[in-house]
Amino acid sequence: MIAPRPIILAALLLVGGCVGRTIDAPSLQPRAIEKEPVPVPDEAREPISALDPALAARIGALLDQAQAAHAGFQRIEAHTAAIVSRAANAPAGSEPWTAAQQEVSALDTARGLLHAVEADVDLLRADPANAAAANRAAIDAAGAKIAALTSDENTAVAALSARLRP
Repeated sequence: MIAPRPIILAALLLVGGCVGRTIDAPSLQPRAIEKEPVPVPDEAREPISALDPALAARIGALLDQAQAAHAGFQRIEAHTAAIVSRAANAPAGSEPWTAAQQEVSALDTARGLLHAVEADVDLLRADPANAAAANRAAIDAAGAKIAALTSDENTAVAALSARLRP
């Protein structure tokens, strides 16, 4: 029973190193200013602004890209739906089932074009140069339109995937 004594002695020496002098360092506690609530901008008080023409053109181009991406998705969806219909009663792992799974994966990948446009709209929203109320309203409206298209695509992929579950 001599072996535990060196371990206890080493532990006491290590604990002793923690006791003693204190360090004069800044506290990590929140400062008083950080505890105050952040005021939310009042849109009624913001000056009336006109939509930036360059931003309007950029939003129009993004909406056109979104529509084109969605149209491409719908073409692929029609093709995928036909293949999934043929494989709906096929056993999991069979050739038709596997082909249908691959088509659903390709359809899922096709959503990426619309996601890229959605990300571009998010970048516009985050840009401080577009902080004026009219700009924000146009960006939000475009974002809502693209979000609706994204929701349709998500629903379509989920429905086709559900038809192939083993």
